[in-house]
Parts: sequence; structure tokens; C-alpha cells
Amino acid sequence: MGTLTKKLLRAAAGVAALTPVGPAMLRWAALVGLFTALFVATGSPAHAEDDIEINGKCVGTKIRRCVHLHWDIPNKRYRVHAGMLDVPDDYTYLINILSTSWTSINTSQTVVTTDPDGPFAGGDTAVSGYGLCAAPTQVFFRAVFEWAGEGEHKQEKVESWARICRTNDIGG
Repeated sequence: MGTLTKKLLRAAAGVAALTPVGPAMLRWAALVGLFTALFVATGSPAHAEDDIEINGKCVGTKIRRCVHLHWDIPNKRYRVHAGMLDVPDDYTYLINILSTSWTSINTSQTVVTTDPDGPFAGGDTAVSGYGLCAAPTQVFFRAVFEWAGEGEHKQEKVESWARICRTNDIGG
């Protein structure tokens, strides 16, 4: 089981155990726990010897959309993590992450991973395929989000970039 999966399970278990409220609030609290596990650690080590989340970017108030680059140092690889959350109010949106992708500026390699499992009411997460750290590189990464409700249907990209795979960090 990967580090991210463990974080998500711990976050969901912790929220469920501490939230004695109705099912709708419990669902929302569990999603907030999952979302927090994905994005709060941006820029700081989850386990210094394992991996780090880099240059996270979040936007939106009613529909919170976040993307960050996950750098798996021991395995010398990286990928994009994205999350989307319908913040509770009087209306529930159908939300979906359509794709995640990254481009290595040094090699011009691009990997696009589609996420065909949505739409959902509440929240969604997605990850891209892996890139390998063969040399220091700059990575441009993005996620494409979609949501519908209250007579609107929107799509939006959230993008960022990071310098990763530095030689002293990958043992080369």
C-alpha cells in the first residue's frame, strides 16, 4: 500500500471516528479529511526519507480545486496529484477531474492521464502516470477540472511548476 493511500485511510478513519453527526456532514467531513491529507503538506516532507509534495496550488471557494507534484525520492520518480471538493452550501455540484498531466521542460516529455471515474457529488481525486528522475529537471504540471450545477457547467485548468530531481536528492 502506497504512502498516499495510507494517508488517505488514516485521514478518513480519524474524521469518521471524531464526527458524531448526520450522514451528509460525515461524508463532507471525510472528504475534508482526505483533501487535507492530500494538500496540507505541500512543500514539506511527509516522511523526510520517503517523499514530498511540491508547489501545490489551490483555487476556488465553492468548488475547491488543488494540484501538486508528488516527488517519490527513494524511487526517483514523480507524478501529479489532484483533488476537488464541493464545499457544503445549499447546492451540491457534480464534480469531476478530467485529467492530470506533466511536462518535463528538459526532455519535452509529456504524460497525460485521463480520469474516467466521475462525475461525483462531493469530491474527487486523481493522479498522473510517473516521470523518472534521471537528472535535475523542471516540471510543468496541471489538472483539468469540471463541475456542473445551478445552471452552469465549467471546465478549468489549474497549473504550476517545480524544479525537482536535483542530483544531491536522488543519490546521483
